[in-house]
Amino acid sequence: MSRIRVLDPSVIGKIRAGEVVDRPAAAVKELVENAIDAGSSLIAIHAASSPERSVRVQDDGAGMSREDALLALRPHATSKIESADDLSRIRTLGFRGEALASIAEVSRLSLSTRSSEDLTGTQVEALGGAVIQVSGVGRSVGTTVLVEDLFFNTPARLRFLKSREAEIRVLSRVVWNYALTYPRVHWRFSVEGREDTDLPEARDLVERWEVLYGRGSEDGSAEFDHEAGGVHVSGVLGAPEQARASRDYQTFAVNGRVVSSATLAAALRQGFGNLLPGDRYPLALVMIEIDPGQVDANVHPTKREVRFRDEARVFQVLRRAVEASMRQHVPSGISFGDAGQVGEPGSGAGGYHAASGGASPMAALANKASGTEAESGGALLLALGATPAGPAEAAEREGGDVAESLGEPEIEIWQLHDRYLLAPIRGGLVIVDQHAAHERILYEEARAHLYSGTA
Repeated sequence: MSRIRVLDPSVIGKIRAGEVVDRPAAAVKELVENAIDAGSSLIAIHAASSPERSVRVQDDGAGMSREDALLALRPHATSKIESADDLSRIRTLGFRGEALASIAEVSRLSLSTRSSEDLTGTQVEALGGAVIQVSGVGRSVGTTVLVEDLFFNTPARLRFLKSREAEIRVLSRVVWNYALTYPRVHWRFSVEGREDTDLPEARDLVERWEVLYGRGSEDGSAEFDHEAGGVHVSGVLGAPEQARASRDYQTFAVNGRVVSSATLAAALRQGFGNLLPGDRYPLALVMIEIDPGQVDANVHPTKREVRFRDEARVFQVLRRAVEASMRQHVPSGISFGDAGQVGEPGSGAGGYHAASGGASPMAALANKASGTEAESGGALLLALGATPAGPAEAAEREGGDVAESLGEPEIEIWQLHDRYLLAPIRGGLVIVDQHAAHERILYEEARAHLYSGTA
Protein backbone atom coordinates (compact mmCIF):
# COMPACT_ATOMS: atom_id res chain seq x y z
CA MET A 1 0.00 0.00 0.00
CA SER A 2 1.31 3.42 -0.94
CA ARG A 3 2.58 5.61 1.89
CA ILE A 4 2.68 8.72 -0.27
CA ARG A 5 -0.58 10.44 -1.14
CA VAL A 6 -1.56 13.62 -2.98
CA LEU A 7 -2.86 16.21 -0.52
CA ASP A 8 -6.45 17.34 -0.59
CA PRO A 9 -6.98 20.77 -2.23
CA SER A 10 -8.23 22.13 1.12
CA VAL A 11 -4.87 21.27 2.69
CA ILE A 12 -2.89 22.59 -0.28
CA GLY A 13 -4.68 25.92 0.07
CA LYS A 14 -3.38 26.30 3.65
CA ILE A 15 0.25 25.82 2.68
CA ARG A 16 1.68 29.32 2.88
CA ALA A 17 4.03 29.31 -0.09
CA GLY A 18 5.17 27.02 -2.87
CA GLU A 19 8.62 25.47 -3.05
CA VAL A 20 11.23 27.73 -4.61
CA VAL A 21 14.36 26.13 -6.07
CA ASP A 22 16.56 29.12 -6.82
CA ARG A 23 20.05 27.54 -6.80
CA PRO A 24 21.80 24.14 -6.55
CA ALA A 25 22.18 24.48 -2.79
CA ALA A 26 18.39 24.76 -2.43
CA ALA A 27 17.92 21.48 -4.30
CA VAL A 28 20.55 19.75 -2.15
CA LYS A 29 18.92 21.07 1.03
CA GLU A 30 15.57 19.52 0.09
CA LEU A 31 17.12 16.19 -0.90
CA VAL A 32 19.19 16.03 2.29
CA GLU A 33 16.12 16.75 4.43
CA ASN A 34 14.23 13.96 2.64
CA ALA A 35 17.14 11.60 3.37
CA ILE A 36 17.11 12.53 7.07
CA ASP A 37 13.33 12.04 7.26
CA ALA A 38 13.83 8.57 5.75
CA GLY A 39 15.94 7.58 8.77
CA SER A 40 19.25 7.40 6.89
CA SER A 41 22.47 6.55 8.70
CA LEU A 42 24.61 7.37 5.62
CA ILE A 43 24.13 10.37 3.33
CA ALA A 44 26.51 11.02 0.42
CA ILE A 45 26.49 14.23 -1.63
CA HIS A 46 28.52 14.66 -4.80
CA ALA A 47 28.56 17.81 -6.93
CA ALA A 48 30.25 18.69 -10.20
CA SER A 49 32.68 21.61 -10.23
CA SER A 50 29.73 23.63 -11.55
CA PRO A 51 26.94 22.28 -9.30
CA GLU A 52 24.12 23.29 -11.67
CA ARG A 53 25.49 20.75 -14.13
CA SER A 54 25.22 17.78 -11.80
CA VAL A 55 24.53 17.01 -8.14
CA ARG A 56 23.76 13.63 -6.59
CA VAL A 57 22.37 12.80 -3.14
CA GLN A 58 22.44 9.15 -2.01
CA ASP A 59 21.12 7.65 1.25
CA ASP A 60 20.48 4.29 2.91
CA GLY A 61 17.09 5.26 4.32
CA ALA A 62 13.72 3.51 4.08
CA GLY A 63 13.46 3.90 0.29
CA MET A 64 10.24 3.80 -1.73
CA SER A 65 8.11 1.32 -3.59
CA ARG A 66 7.48 1.66 -7.33
CA GLU A 67 4.10 3.30 -6.71
CA ASP A 68 5.52 5.76 -4.19
CA ALA A 69 8.42 6.66 -6.48
CA LEU A 70 5.99 7.71 -9.21
CA LEU A 71 3.76 9.62 -6.80
CA ALA A 72 6.78 11.42 -5.26
CA LEU A 73 7.27 13.40 -8.48
CA ARG A 74 3.73 14.77 -8.39
CA PRO A 75 3.10 18.18 -6.76
CA HIS A 76 1.84 18.12 -3.17
CA ALA A 77 2.39 14.36 -2.82
CA THR A 78 3.76 13.46 0.61
CA SER A 79 3.68 10.89 3.40
CA LYS A 80 4.43 13.50 6.10
CA ILE A 81 0.98 15.07 6.60
CA GLU A 82 -2.64 14.22 5.81
CA SER A 83 -4.86 17.02 7.11
CA ALA A 84 -4.68 20.76 7.70
CA ASP A 85 -4.37 20.10 11.45
CA ASP A 86 -1.02 18.40 10.82
CA LEU A 87 0.42 21.75 9.71
CA SER A 88 0.30 22.93 13.33
CA ARG A 89 2.32 19.97 14.69
CA ILE A 90 4.99 19.28 12.10
CA ARG A 91 7.65 16.83 13.32
CA THR A 92 9.45 16.16 10.03
CA LEU A 93 11.76 18.35 7.94
CA GLY A 94 9.65 17.99 4.80
CA PHE A 95 5.88 18.24 4.72
CA ARG A 96 4.65 20.09 1.62
CA GLY A 97 5.33 17.39 -0.93
CA GLU A 98 6.79 19.87 -3.39
CA ALA A 99 10.56 19.33 -3.30
CA LEU A 100 11.00 16.54 -5.85
CA ALA A 101 8.28 17.90 -8.13
CA SER A 102 9.83 21.40 -8.11
CA ILE A 103 13.34 20.10 -8.78
CA ALA A 104 12.14 17.78 -11.56
CA GLU A 105 10.31 20.70 -13.20
CA VAL A 106 13.56 22.58 -13.88
CA SER A 107 16.06 19.76 -14.47
CA ARG A 108 16.81 16.32 -15.82
CA LEU A 109 16.12 14.15 -12.81
CA SER A 110 16.82 10.49 -12.15
CA LEU A 111 15.32 8.83 -9.05
CA SER A 112 16.54 5.37 -8.06
CA THR A 113 15.05 3.74 -4.96
CA ARG A 114 14.19 0.49 -3.22
CA SER A 115 12.30 -0.27 -0.03
CA SER A 116 13.07 -3.17 2.29
CA GLU A 117 9.80 -4.88 1.24
CA ASP A 118 10.84 -5.05 -2.43
CA LEU A 119 13.27 -7.46 -4.05
CA THR A 120 14.21 -5.01 -6.82
CA GLY A 121 14.37 -1.25 -7.01
CA THR A 122 12.73 1.31 -9.28
CA GLN A 123 14.34 3.96 -11.44
CA VAL A 124 12.30 6.93 -12.67
CA GLU A 125 13.66 9.46 -15.13
CA ALA A 126 12.01 12.82 -15.66
CA LEU A 127 12.69 15.74 -17.99
CA GLY A 128 11.24 19.16 -17.24
CA GLY A 129 8.69 17.62 -14.87
CA ALA A 130 7.49 14.92 -17.28
CA VAL A 131 8.24 11.27 -16.55
CA ILE A 132 9.95 9.79 -19.61
CA GLN A 133 11.03 6.36 -18.39
CA VAL A 134 10.33 3.91 -15.55
CA SER A 135 12.36 0.73 -15.15
CA GLY A 136 13.47 -1.87 -12.65
CA VAL A 137 16.96 -1.70 -11.20
CA GLY A 138 19.08 -3.79 -8.88
CA ARG A 139 20.23 -1.83 -5.86
CA SER A 140 20.43 -1.79 -2.06
CA VAL A 141 17.73 -0.33 0.17
CA GLY A 142 17.69 3.47 0.02
CA THR A 143 17.34 6.29 -2.49
CA THR A 144 19.61 8.07 -4.95
CA VAL A 145 18.57 11.28 -6.69
CA LEU A 146 20.65 12.65 -9.57
CA VAL A 147 19.87 16.21 -10.71
CA GLU A 148 21.48 17.31 -13.99
CA ASP A 149 21.30 20.48 -16.09
CA LEU A 150 19.46 22.44 -13.43
CA PHE A 151 17.47 25.35 -14.95
CA PHE A 152 18.07 24.10 -18.50
CA ASN A 153 14.49 25.17 -19.36
CA THR A 154 14.49 28.38 -17.28
CA PRO A 155 17.45 30.43 -18.59
CA ALA A 156 16.42 33.45 -16.53
CA ARG A 157 17.14 31.57 -13.28
CA LEU A 158 20.36 30.22 -14.74
CA ARG A 159 21.61 33.75 -15.43
CA PHE A 160 21.01 34.75 -11.81
CA LEU A 161 23.37 32.11 -10.44
CA LYS A 162 26.61 33.44 -9.02
CA SER A 163 30.08 32.18 -9.87
CA ARG A 164 30.68 28.46 -9.44
CA GLU A 165 32.97 29.21 -6.48
CA ALA A 166 30.17 31.12 -4.76
CA GLU A 167 27.63 28.39 -5.49
CA ILE A 168 29.97 25.73 -4.12
CA ARG A 169 30.48 27.78 -0.94
CA VAL A 170 26.72 28.04 -0.36
CA LEU A 171 26.22 24.34 -1.09
CA SER A 172 29.05 23.43 1.29
CA ARG A 173 27.52 25.55 4.03
CA VAL A 174 24.20 23.68 3.66
CA VAL A 175 25.95 20.31 3.96
CA TRP A 176 28.13 21.36 6.89
CA ASN A 177 25.14 22.80 8.78
CA TYR A 178 23.33 19.47 8.63
CA ALA A 179 26.52 17.52 9.31
CA LEU A 180 26.93 19.53 12.52
CA THR A 181 23.29 19.15 13.50
CA TYR A 182 23.19 15.39 12.88
CA PRO A 183 26.49 13.94 14.22
CA ARG A 184 25.05 10.40 14.36
CA VAL A 185 24.78 10.33 10.56
CA HIS A 186 27.74 9.23 8.42
CA TRP A 187 28.27 12.03 5.88
CA ARG A 188 30.22 11.93 2.64
CA PHE A 189 30.66 15.12 0.67
CA SER A 190 32.66 15.60 -2.50
CA VAL A 191 33.01 18.31 -5.12
CA GLU A 192 34.67 17.32 -8.36
CA GLY A 193 38.31 18.37 -8.29
CA ARG A 194 37.92 20.39 -5.07
CA GLU A 195 36.82 18.56 -1.98
CA ASP A 196 36.39 15.00 -0.75
CA THR A 197 35.23 14.62 2.85
CA ASP A 198 34.24 11.50 4.75
CA LEU A 199 32.70 12.09 8.20
CA PRO A 200 31.91 8.85 10.05
CA GLU A 201 29.33 8.84 12.79
CA ALA A 202 30.47 11.00 15.71
CA ARG A 203 29.98 10.36 19.42
CA ASP A 204 28.58 13.81 20.12
CA LEU A 205 28.33 17.39 18.89
CA VAL A 206 31.80 18.34 20.14
CA GLU A 207 33.50 15.59 18.14
CA ARG A 208 31.78 16.74 14.96
CA TRP A 209 32.57 20.37 15.86
CA GLU A 210 36.29 19.53 15.99
CA VAL A 211 36.16 18.12 12.48
CA LEU A 212 34.78 21.36 11.08
CA TYR A 213 36.77 23.88 13.12
CA GLY A 214 39.99 21.96 13.70
CA ARG A 215 41.57 19.77 16.32
CA GLY A 216 42.23 21.68 19.52
CA SER A 217 39.25 24.00 19.06
CA GLU A 218 37.58 22.18 21.95
CA ASP A 219 40.06 23.87 24.32
CA GLY A 220 38.21 27.14 23.95
CA SER A 221 34.77 25.87 22.89
CA ALA A 222 32.00 25.30 25.37
CA GLU A 223 29.23 22.71 25.13
CA PHE A 224 26.03 23.88 26.78
CA ASP A 225 22.68 22.32 27.67
CA HIS A 226 19.83 24.17 29.32
CA GLU A 227 16.07 23.79 29.64
CA ALA A 228 13.47 26.24 30.93
CA GLY A 229 9.84 26.99 30.25
CA GLY A 230 9.44 24.04 27.88
CA VAL A 231 12.36 25.19 25.71
CA HIS A 232 15.46 22.99 25.55
CA VAL A 233 18.59 24.64 24.14
CA SER A 234 21.92 22.91 23.60
CA GLY A 235 24.95 23.04 21.34
CA VAL A 236 28.53 24.26 21.18
CA LEU A 237 29.84 27.82 21.47
CA GLY A 238 33.18 28.99 20.13
CA ALA A 239 35.50 30.96 22.38
CA PRO A 240 35.32 34.76 22.04
CA GLU A 241 38.68 34.82 20.23
CA GLN A 242 37.19 32.52 17.56
CA ALA A 243 34.61 35.14 16.57
CA ARG A 244 34.22 35.86 12.85
CA ALA A 245 33.48 38.91 10.73
CA SER A 246 30.09 37.56 9.59
CA ARG A 247 27.22 35.36 10.82
CA ASP A 248 28.01 32.67 8.23
CA TYR A 249 29.49 30.43 10.91
CA GLN A 250 26.40 30.32 13.11
CA THR A 251 24.14 27.28 12.83
CA PHE A 252 20.65 27.33 14.33
CA ALA A 253 18.43 24.25 14.30
CA VAL A 254 14.85 24.17 15.58
CA ASN A 255 13.53 20.63 16.13
CA GLY A 256 16.29 19.42 13.81
CA ARG A 257 15.52 21.90 11.04
CA VAL A 258 18.38 24.26 10.13
CA VAL A 259 16.92 27.77 10.01
CA SER A 260 17.89 31.41 9.75
CA SER A 261 16.53 33.50 12.63
CA ALA A 262 17.23 37.11 13.56
CA THR A 263 15.73 36.45 17.01
CA LEU A 264 18.08 33.56 17.79
CA ALA A 265 21.08 35.45 16.36
CA ALA A 266 20.32 38.45 18.59
CA ALA A 267 19.91 36.26 21.69
CA LEU A 268 23.24 34.55 20.94
CA ARG A 269 25.04 37.87 20.51
CA GLN A 270 23.59 39.31 23.71
CA GLY A 271 24.63 36.19 25.61
CA PHE A 272 28.27 36.93 24.75
CA GLY A 273 27.88 40.47 26.12
CA ASN A 274 30.99 42.62 26.00
CA LEU A 275 33.27 39.63 25.40
CA LEU A 276 33.08 40.49 21.68
CA PRO A 277 33.69 43.74 19.80
CA GLY A 278 30.65 45.18 18.08
CA ASP A 279 31.79 44.12 14.60
CA ARG A 280 32.44 40.44 15.44
CA TYR A 281 30.01 37.53 15.55
CA PRO A 282 30.28 34.39 17.68
CA LEU A 283 30.96 30.95 16.30
CA ALA A 284 28.12 28.68 17.42
CA LEU A 285 25.93 25.65 16.93
CA VAL A 286 22.58 26.18 18.66
CA MET A 287 19.93 23.44 18.76
CA ILE A 288 16.45 24.18 20.09
CA GLU A 289 13.88 21.54 20.95
CA ILE A 290 10.37 22.84 21.51
CA ASP A 291 6.81 21.56 21.29
CA PRO A 292 5.95 21.52 17.54
CA GLY A 293 2.70 23.27 18.41
CA GLN A 294 4.73 26.26 19.65
CA VAL A 295 6.58 26.83 16.37
CA ASP A 296 5.29 27.45 12.83
CA ALA A 297 7.53 26.06 10.06
CA ASN A 298 5.07 26.99 7.33
CA VAL A 299 6.05 30.66 6.97
CA HIS A 300 8.72 30.70 4.24
CA PRO A 301 8.84 29.30 0.68
CA THR A 302 12.03 27.37 1.36
CA LYS A 303 11.35 26.70 5.08
CA ARG A 304 14.46 28.67 6.05
CA GLU A 305 12.57 30.62 8.70
CA VAL A 306 10.25 29.64 11.54
CA ARG A 307 7.95 31.62 13.81
CA PHE A 308 7.69 31.02 17.56
CA ARG A 309 4.42 31.44 19.39
CA ASP A 310 6.29 32.91 22.38
CA GLU A 311 9.35 34.51 20.80
CA ALA A 312 10.32 36.44 23.94
CA ARG A 313 10.54 33.25 26.01
CA VAL A 314 12.78 31.49 23.47
CA PHE A 315 14.96 34.62 23.28
CA GLN A 316 15.45 34.80 27.05
CA VAL A 317 16.13 31.08 27.50
CA LEU A 318 18.83 31.09 24.82
CA ARG A 319 20.39 34.35 26.01
CA ARG A 320 20.65 33.14 29.60
CA ALA A 321 22.05 29.77 28.55
CA VAL A 322 24.78 31.41 26.45
CA GLU A 323 25.55 33.97 29.14
CA ALA A 324 25.99 31.23 31.75
CA SER A 325 28.25 29.25 29.43
CA MET A 326 30.41 32.28 28.67
CA ARG A 327 31.20 33.01 32.31
CA GLN A 328 34.29 30.82 31.98
CA HIS A 329 35.78 33.36 29.57
CA VAL A 330 35.33 36.34 31.91
CA PRO A 331 38.68 36.99 33.64
CA SER A 332 38.05 37.03 37.38
CA GLY A 333 41.60 37.71 38.48
CA ILE A 334 44.62 39.57 37.11
CA SER A 335 48.16 38.81 38.26
CA PHE A 336 51.55 40.24 37.36
CA GLY A 337 54.37 37.87 38.15
CA ASP A 338 54.39 37.24 41.91
CA ALA A 339 52.60 40.44 42.77
CA GLY A 340 49.35 38.73 43.74
CA GLN A 341 45.88 38.50 42.29
CA VAL A 342 42.35 39.74 42.63
CA GLY A 343 39.78 37.74 44.60
CA GLU A 344 38.17 34.58 43.24
CA PRO A 345 35.17 34.80 40.94
CA GLY A 346 31.78 35.23 42.49
CA SER A 347 33.27 36.62 45.73
CA GLY A 348 31.64 39.98 45.05
CA ALA A 349 34.45 41.93 46.71
CA GLY A 350 38.05 40.99 47.19
CA GLY A 351 41.04 42.66 48.80
CA TYR A 352 44.50 42.82 47.24
CA HIS A 353 47.56 42.42 49.40
CA ALA A 354 50.75 43.60 47.71
CA ALA A 355 53.73 41.30 47.93
CA SER A 356 56.91 42.61 49.41
CA GLY A 357 58.60 44.96 47.04
CA GLY A 358 55.92 44.45 44.32
CA ALA A 359 53.42 46.79 42.76
CA SER A 360 49.69 45.99 42.76
CA PRO A 361 48.15 44.82 39.51
CA MET A 362 45.88 47.88 39.49
CA ALA A 363 48.92 50.10 39.73
CA ALA A 364 50.62 48.19 36.94
CA LEU A 365 47.52 48.60 34.81
CA ALA A 366 47.46 52.27 35.57
CA ASN A 367 51.09 52.65 34.54
CA LYS A 368 50.55 50.73 31.30
CA ALA A 369 47.38 52.62 30.49
CA SER A 370 48.98 56.02 31.06
CA GLY A 371 49.67 57.56 27.67
CA THR A 372 48.79 54.38 25.75
CA GLU A 373 45.07 53.88 26.38
CA ALA A 374 43.93 55.74 23.27
CA GLU A 375 46.49 53.95 21.14
CA SER A 376 45.68 50.37 22.19
CA GLY A 377 42.08 50.43 23.34
CA GLY A 378 43.26 48.89 26.63
CA ALA A 379 41.69 48.93 30.08
CA LEU A 380 39.06 51.57 30.70
CA LEU A 381 40.22 53.84 33.52
CA LEU A 382 37.82 56.52 34.69
CA ALA A 383 38.57 58.91 37.53
CA LEU A 384 35.22 60.09 38.88
CA GLY A 385 34.82 63.27 40.87
CA ALA A 386 38.01 64.95 39.63
CA THR A 387 38.22 68.73 39.45
CA PRO A 388 37.78 70.06 35.89
CA ALA A 389 41.07 71.04 34.29
CA GLY A 390 42.88 71.09 30.94
CA PRO A 391 43.56 67.74 29.23
CA ALA A 392 47.26 67.60 30.06
CA GLU A 393 46.78 68.70 33.66
CA ALA A 394 43.85 66.31 34.19
CA ALA A 395 45.80 63.36 32.79
CA GLU A 396 48.79 64.15 35.00
CA ARG A 397 46.60 64.50 38.08
CA GLU A 398 44.72 61.26 37.36
CA GLY A 399 47.93 59.35 36.80
CA GLY A 400 49.34 60.66 40.07
CA ASP A 401 46.18 59.82 42.03
CA VAL A 402 46.00 56.31 40.61
CA ALA A 403 49.67 55.56 41.14
CA GLU A 404 49.65 57.02 44.67
CA SER A 405 46.44 55.28 45.77
CA LEU A 406 47.06 51.89 44.20
CA GLY A 407 50.64 51.80 45.37
CA GLU A 408 49.46 51.60 48.98
CA PRO A 409 49.99 48.28 50.80
CA GLU A 410 46.31 47.26 50.76
CA ILE A 411 43.29 48.41 48.79
CA GLU A 412 39.72 47.16 48.50
CA ILE A 413 38.75 45.95 45.03
CA TRP A 414 35.17 45.09 44.05
CA GLN A 415 33.89 43.08 41.13
CA LEU A 416 30.70 44.13 39.30
CA HIS A 417 28.67 41.64 37.20
CA ASP A 418 31.79 39.45 36.88
CA ARG A 419 33.02 41.95 34.27
CA TYR A 420 34.35 45.10 35.92
CA LEU A 421 36.83 45.81 38.71
CA LEU A 422 36.20 48.87 40.87
CA ALA A 423 38.78 50.41 43.23
CA PRO A 424 38.61 53.67 45.22
CA ILE A 425 41.45 56.14 44.81
CA ARG A 426 42.05 59.53 46.34
CA GLY A 427 40.86 61.30 43.21
CA GLY A 428 37.68 59.24 42.77
CA LEU A 429 37.05 55.72 41.46
CA VAL A 430 38.93 53.50 39.00
CA ILE A 431 36.85 51.17 36.80
CA VAL A 432 38.66 48.45 34.86
CA ASP A 433 37.05 46.41 32.10
CA GLN A 434 38.51 42.95 32.86
CA HIS A 435 38.26 41.70 29.28
CA ALA A 436 40.00 44.78 27.86
CA ALA A 437 42.64 44.59 30.60
CA HIS A 438 43.29 40.97 29.80
CA GLU A 439 43.73 41.81 26.11
CA ARG A 440 46.16 44.56 27.06
CA ILE A 441 48.21 42.18 29.19
CA LEU A 442 48.44 39.64 26.39
CA TYR A 443 49.42 42.40 23.97
CA GLU A 444 52.20 43.63 26.25
CA GLU A 445 53.53 40.09 26.74
CA ALA A 446 53.53 39.43 22.99
CA ARG A 447 55.23 42.78 22.37
CA ALA A 448 57.89 42.03 24.99
CA HIS A 449 58.60 38.64 23.42
CA LEU A 450 58.78 40.16 19.96
CA TYR A 451 61.36 42.81 20.86
CA SER A 452 63.35 40.54 23.15
CA GLY A 453 63.71 37.95 20.38
CA THR A 454 62.37 35.10 22.53
CA ALA A 455 59.85 32.55 21.24
